[in-house]
Amino acid sequence: MNAISTVTRIIAIVGAAAAVYFYFDLGNQLEETEQQLSQTRQQLTQTENQLSGTQAERDELEERVEGMTADLEEARNRISIEEARAEELEAELAEVS
Repeated sequence: MNAISTVTRIIAIVGAAAAVYFYFDLGNQLEETEQQLSQTRQQLTQTENQLSGTQAERDELEERVEGMTADLEEARNRISIEEARAEELEAELAEVS
């Protein structure tokens, strides 16, 4: 009976030691995972900041393109008016000649 009791105690001690080892190993894994999560959050924040900056730049460029498009349309209208005026003047010149 003494041998069985001793073997049982040894098994219990080995089991307890294994449990403690796995507990600390899980703790280390948890700590590493938390560090990775923290790094990922920082990267996400940086990416979000870059995205906000890029979106602001895009919006600014879109406004500039809209302004340039309006300027181009205005210039085309002025050219059309000037072309019509030139045709009128040519017609008047032809009448006088």
